[in-house]
Amino acid sequence: MASEVDNKDWGVQQAPYSLNEYSRDGSTITIEKTPSNVTDVAVCNDPDVTCINAVFSTASAQFDCTDTTVNGGWGTPSWNGQCWTSLQACYYYGTPSEVCHDLTSSNQNLPSHIANHTINVSSLCSAPDAKGVCYYENAGAAKIRSNTGDDMFAITHGASGYIEYPALGAIGAEDRLIYILRNGGDITKDLMIPSGPPGNFQDYKNFMSSSPPFITAEAGCYQLDVNLCQGDVTLPPPPPPPCPDVAVSAIWRAHGTKNSNIIFSGPGGRRQNNCPAGYTPTELGDDSDSKHSITEDDYSGGDRMQLCVRASDPTITIKSEWRLGGCSADMVHTGVYDRNTSGGKTSKYYLHRHDLPEEENGADELYWCLGIDDPSGNYELKLRKAFSSSCNADEARLVQAHGNEWNLNDEDGSINRAVCAKIEPKAAATCP
Repeated sequence: MASEVDNKDWGVQQAPYSLNEYSRDGSTITIEKTPSNVTDVAVCNDPDVTCINAVFSTASAQFDCTDTTVNGGWGTPSWNGQCWTSLQACYYYGTPSEVCHDLTSSNQNLPSHIANHTINVSSLCSAPDAKGVCYYENAGAAKIRSNTGDDMFAITHGASGYIEYPALGAIGAEDRLIYILRNGGDITKDLMIPSGPPGNFQDYKNFMSSSPPFITAEAGCYQLDVNLCQGDVTLPPPPPPPCPDVAVSAIWRAHGTKNSNIIFSGPGGRRQNNCPAGYTPTELGDDSDSKHSITEDDYSGGDRMQLCVRASDPTITIKSEWRLGGCSADMVHTGVYDRNTSGGKTSKYYLHRHDLPEEENGADELYWCLGIDDPSGNYELKLRKAFSSSCNADEARLVQAHGNEWNLNDEDGSINRAVCAKIEPKAAATCP
């Protein structure tokens, strides 16, 4: 408990902190906090939010017990420091729909911000006596007491303690909590203190404001409970949820039917399409080994393989074309070329015989292009030519290519490249 003579410096305490006793006028306490993890910040515990770029700091609040009705006598604290110097709260983190809010803007990183502190005060007076008061630090032979047989309180020489009088109003009301000390007067007699009159209690208040010189009567401060740097901010509502991921699958399937001249399913269905249901035939061929870098010329043997692709969303269809001079407007070039001639002659058959043994070949080169048919309009196809034979985890590897020519004529050489594909939501896409 506080000294009967002096106020008290409660020192520096770490938040959250509860001072579970009363304090005299002039007492001080400093509460400080240094968050250590994003889980210390309330908004970061929202399951829809991911907090990033956290750099924490130290913030503090100094309270001084003064004769005020604010915060149970502790008044408005002096704020110092910052809770963090960098912190962002993000919706849909790591997706194209990511939206982040800077929690250093608008003073949201300061302890004084309403979202960053709680200050609660409370009373110890849960069971007043017959005259409606509670006494604290009122022990020993010298006492403050109510049992006087009249409407007065009595205080003996040497007595000290807190008188709490709930009838005078809510916590923080003037004269509700008083620290009183008697040191003098006729030490053989009790000093009587008026308790009323009921209603305005003006006699009691007058005594406390104009007490004899041997009486010390001063406002006290209540129990104090403080926390800092909670980060209990209210973010703007999240944007609509991002569209789900759509994967690309690429497989090689034997075409099954031999034909010495025609290859795969070009216009008019010139070759049997042996791709599984839902897959698009690309008209790109290889032999039956596992390397699929397309080293051989047109080959119609039984081990001929065809490349088939599809999207995991059945409403999205992947489109493939081979086009002289460039891709159609809604298609993307894979970076792979073929030629429109074989042995010096041009043929409608060679236009669909894409086993790509040759390099880029000037004006007669065909472009291999891919695109998607997406009724929702939310997705786009992304192709990447990786300078290794590996694609990223979210990409499908379609084929391997040779060097910078992208003509796919070496199977397992050290200069392999890869054509990688993925389907992702457009930046502004929203899905129901």
